[in-house]
Amino acid sequence: MTSAGAWFDQQLRPGRVPDPRGDAVLGWYPRLKDAPAVAWKNNTGGTYGSWECGQDLVSCSLARQIVSRRQVKEVMVDFWSNLLHIPAGEDRSFPWRRAYDDVIRANALGSARLLTGFHVNVFQDFAASYVPDDHWVGRVEVLGFTHANSSKDGRAAVNALTLVGRAASIAGTVKTVAVDLGGGLIGAAASADHLRCRPRRRLRPAGSGHKSPHRSRGVKRWGDSRRQQQ
Repeated sequence: MTSAGAWFDQQLRPGRVPDPRGDAVLGWYPRLKDAPAVAWKNNTGGTYGSWECGQDLVSCSLARQIVSRRQVKEVMVDFWSNLLHIPAGEDRSFPWRRAYDDVIRANALGSARLLTGFHVNVFQDFAASYVPDDHWVGRVEVLGFTHANSSKDGRAAVNALTLVGRAASIAGTVKTVAVDLGGGLIGAAASADHLRCRPRRRLRPAGSGHKSPHRSRGVKRWGDSRRQQQ
């Protein structure tokens, strides 16, 4: 039998957890595979509504949570989707909402990047684009990160900033996210007193070879109590 600690370590590397049933769920909802322009055309043409795409995404997410073997990833996808909420069936967001979900899923146990200077052709073809003339040029500072940002094409500055990694080094951000996550996992009684955050512990991309965050001092590993009793 796999110990709780070993199971959790494995869950932190979802790419190593075979999940054919979870991977198959998206195929149950063919509307979610439509490109943004196609989704918008079908919406305006009466083939299906934005609310139906939203309902499909909600149903798909729930089904994945039920059948997936990557349970910790699904918990974190749900957490970040709520924390960084964008409506699933709203007219301005639904064509790209599945793609947004893909980004959250890809980074649920890793990092996410700040987007700036990007456009979406809302209410027309919903095409994504980047407009250099709309980019503000000048030195920027975000959560301790600095960049000259001297080019009209600011995508280099965007790619240089790993927002979650920067935010994780700030005690207030760590505490807010930890208490919110703890509240969802162990109930409303969770607070900063229950969750002794270690601000020096930074979030790092999954698979980077780092020690699991649940090994921080002062934080019990899942399954530690059981091993101590043996």
